[in-house]
Amino acid sequence: MFCINIVLIVVFLVFSLKEKENNMFLGGGEIDTLQQKVIDWFSKTSNVVVQVVAEEKTTYYQEWYSNQNNFLEKSSIQKKWSAIIVSNKGYIITNNHVVDDVNLKYSIITNNWNIYWVNNVRKDDFLDLAIISVNFENKNKTEAKFVDIDSDINIGQFVFAIWNSLSEYINTISFGIISWKWRKIDVENSKNIYYAGLYQTDVALNPGNSWWPLINLSWEVIGMITAISRWWNNIWFALPLNRNIIKATIDSIEENNTLLRPYLGLAYTDTKTWAIVDTVFSWSPVQWQILTKDIILEIDKRKVSIEKPLLYYLYSYKPLDTVIVTILRDSKILSIPIVLWQKTL
Repeated sequence: MFCINIVLIVVFLVFSLKEKENNMFLGGGEIDTLQQKVIDWFSKTSNVVVQVVAEEKTTYYQEWYSNQNNFLEKSSIQKKWSAIIVSNKGYIITNNHVVDDVNLKYSIITNNWNIYWVNNVRKDDFLDLAIISVNFENKNKTEAKFVDIDSDINIGQFVFAIWNSLSEYINTISFGIISWKWRKIDVENSKNIYYAGLYQTDVALNPGNSWWPLINLSWEVIGMITAISRWWNNIWFALPLNRNIIKATIDSIEENNTLLRPYLGLAYTDTKTWAIVDTVFSWSPVQWQILTKDIILEIDKRKVSIEKPLLYYLYSYKPLDTVIVTILRDSKILSIPIVLWQKTL
């Protein structure tokens, strides 16, 4: 009898330790808390994601016909992407490449199936960003919440995405992590543009329907999905966004009825620790203040790097704002006040 009791005690201890180990691994109630965060997050943010819809006439080949000359004309086909409401005044943002066809007429479909025709599209190639204007019948739309410009984004941080899966199933939610930061990709177009400071993520998505907002556990947008790896699935890249960039963008449109961006008049290369000036263009606002081979360290005491590229900070200002640019020249650190010029996009 004594032996049986010993065995029972040992079995009890083994199972107790195993349960304790599982709780330590799962974090006990932390899993339930995380799950509730996901549920709350979706209920708070799903209505800021809308559909961008375009219709175009198309001719397509029916593969099951034996005669390859048999084509059928279809009156129109709908293309659908995602977008996000950034202002209840009627401003919505999406990827630049989503609305690159000027011959198409675009509309917005909200979460409650209201349809709004797009009045204006303003595009920014340098951020793969487009700002769409619509006329909301009321001004109580939910606006997206964005992170602050100085917020830290960490590798391993939980993130979500809401998107139109396969351009058909609206408000699909995915969950993942930031896999890495400060990635750089080249864009295949005539302007020879590259995007730097990108977040790499493993959030489950699919090609073909762009602008998926990437959102943290505080229900803040930290960026937008803009590219997928050509050769490997489940490797996505997001452009960083923050409330400073969004505010400067909307203010520019409202004040000038067009999209103006601040301009330094430089060609430069982002590195892991700073930006190196390659060229100073004639008649640029910094022609007599910054020289080729100068190293730009900071803008208004914010460190510049490939993680937080120079353009990332510049776009948080408006033209004619004054910034303090800190540079390294001949082993000397200089702080130079510069009035930003403007360029029309």
